[in-house]
Amino acid sequence: MNSYTYASSLFASGSNVRTVIDRFQVYPQDGVEVVLLVSNKANAGALLMATELNVPTLVLKRGGFNHSGELLDDLKHFNFDFIALAGFLWLVTAYLV
Repeated sequence: MNSYTYASSLFASGSNVRTVIDRFQVYPQDGVEVVLLVSNKANAGALLMATELNVPTLVLKRGGFNHSGELLDDLKHFNFDFIALAGFLWLVTAYLV
């Protein structure tokens, strides 16, 4: 059993969101908790799914994503250890790596 809990920010917009979040909610002993869903589509079904599963959401704008200050300021409000990309197709900029 894992003695650590890792918080993840999930960057996604599709139906795989429910599978990923459900997986870690059903198996908390794995030590991963999804603490934020980030999407680049304001009308993505994933946002509703995350809300139904009590996971906060954030919608990205292209300009804010390409300029580190804006996105990093938004992400500071969430304490997470890593970012998981699940169908997120934008090129990830160097400041997030």
